[in-house]
Amino acid sequence: MIKAKPRTAKPSKNDVQENSLIEHLVPLMEEVNKSYGPAILEELQSRLEKTIDQFNEEIDDIVKKSFEKYRTDQEKVRTILVPKGKESKPKNIKKEEKKEEVPQFISEYEKKKSKTRSKVKPKQKK
Repeated sequence: MIKAKPRTAKPSKNDVQENSLIEHLVPLMEEVNKSYGPAILEELQSRLEKTIDQFNEEIDDIVKKSFEKYRTDQEKVRTILVPKGKESKPKNIKKEEKKEEVPQFISEYEKKKSKTRSKVKPKQKK
């Protein structure tokens, strides 16, 4: 038999809807049990569970297809808006490429040079 979930301090909207559905189902299932017996009630419960499982699978499939369609649409928009060969790279990648373009020994030399400049103060005229 399906039982309503115990209520928490502040139930979510989904919990409220679920409890409402269960509250409507319980009397109906009790009526089936009284009229037709426990065997039919068990069959009804198993069919409800199968229906819910099938519903969940269909929703998962719809959501997956929706995201796949969104991705393909985004790719189509990108190919239309950006001409071939002129794809822009994210800014982070450009910065990394610039760092890689400068040989390491030069970047180390520039760092040392900037440190020595900061240590040496220019002479002030009196």
